[in-house]
Amino acid sequence: MNAPSSAQRIHGTDFELRAIAADDWELAKCVRLAALADAPDAFEATLAEELELTEECWRARARAHAEGQTSRGFFVLRENVPCGMAVGVLDEGARRVTLNAMWVAENVRRRGIARALVQAVCAWARERGAQEVMLAVPQSSRAARALYAALGFQECAATTCGARRSPALRMRLQLS
Repeated sequence: MNAPSSAQRIHGTDFELRAIAADDWELAKCVRLAALADAPDAFEATLAEELELTEECWRARARAHAEGQTSRGFFVLRENVPCGMAVGVLDEGARRVTLNAMWVAENVRRRGIARALVQAVCAWARERGAQEVMLAVPQSSRAARALYAALGFQECAATTCGARRSPALRMRLQLS
């Protein structure tokens, strides 16, 4: 699977997966703020911190995600309304990609959206020559842990995540 450069329908659904474009900064901001409000324990940044970001910062993020050199972002939309997002960030050595900003709106979970987002990030990671994808997931998030395990991720260390430093697991997927 290649990382989508144009919109792709998620199999058997009315959801569409597409890469974040440079002019998607407002959409990316809305999705990110919704994610932080919904799941504050899952993210390093807080809603208060991200509300303080300038328009130029949001624009720069969207441009970086669109360029795909060191990060790549993806949306899932339904009738042009975003309902999920994930970002892959390439480490400086280009060996590892970290899956960040992974979120799906509660009202559309368990429909294959998270799987499609993770697969898109992993495809981009392969295209960039990365050897593994890493992530941190709250220990309390059983559904997310099960999804990642089903996709081949393996638990590799205990850690914390989110601004509240909640107990979490670090998981790794070796890319072939």
